[in-house]
Amino acid sequence: MSILKQSFLRLEIARSNKLATDWAHYEVTKPAVEGVQIIEKMDLRVLAELIAWTPFFHT
Repeated sequence: MSILKQSFLRLEIARSNKLATDWAHYEVTKPAVEGVQIIEKMDLRVLAELIAWTPFFHT
């Protein structure tokens, strides 16, 4: 069994490298289609293959 050695930044350095966001000037992109969309003919087996199930089993 191997143990991975991780190096971490000091807290002050990590905080100084935080993501800079300017919410006052952010423009929200409007979706191309709004509201509820109903997909009538969708094979649930195909849909099930598109879902990442792992997060459901880890919670």
